[in-house]
Amino acid sequence: MASHDQPFVMAFPQRMGHLGFQYSGQGEPYFTNEKNVRMYHLLFFSKHPAGLALWRGVTRVEASGQRRLF
Repeated sequence: MASHDQPFVMAFPQRMGHLGFQYSGQGEPYFTNEKNVRMYHLLFFSKHPAGLALWRGVTRVEASGQRRLF
């Protein structure tokens, strides 16, 4: 099933780029509720590459504290 918010999610990084945010990341998987309905997307934007390095380091750690390999 196609997501109705997908066009907005795809356009938002481009708009942020116009504001000077060159580095971005997206949280995966999308956050869902108990009925497995998407609630929100977690997006990250930074004007400095160090911000993206921090984002990648944080997203490698799962909620349980376990680190992902890649």
